[in-house]
Amino acid sequence: MNLDRSTNISLSPKLLFIYGVTGVIFGFAVLLWPNEAFPFVWVAPILILEPIAYYNGVPCILLEVKRGHFLPLVAITTSTLINGFWWECWNFYSDPKWIYTIPYVGFWKIFEMPALGYLGYPF
Repeated sequence: MNLDRSTNISLSPKLLFIYGVTGVIFGFAVLLWPNEAFPFVWVAPILILEPIAYYNGVPCILLEVKRGHFLPLVAITTSTLINGFWWECWNFYSDPKWIYTIPYVGFWKIFEMPALGYLGYPF
C-alpha cells in the first residue's frame, strides 16, 4: 500500500487560521469546562502549533501532508498508539500505579485505561 501521492494538497491560509483558532478555543474550553472538554487537551496544542510550524517552514506533519506524504502521519499515530498500549500494560502491573477516573467514558477498560482513552494516544 502506497501512502504517498504525487500531487500536492492545498492548505489555504484561511484553513490554517481556522485550525489555530479552533485550537485556542479548545484550550480555553479545557480551562472552563474540564470535565466535559478534557479530550481537547491532546488536540489543542496540535491545532495551534502545526500551522505555526507550517508558516515558518519548520518540518511538520502539515507540510508532509501538503506534499502528499502520508507515511509520517501514519507512522507517528500508529507508533504512539502501540506505545500507549504498552505504557498502560506496564502501569497495570506496577505499584504504585495510575488509575483513571474519566467522566462519561470510564468504562470498557483495557488495563487501567478506558478503551476510548486510547484514542488520545495518536494525537
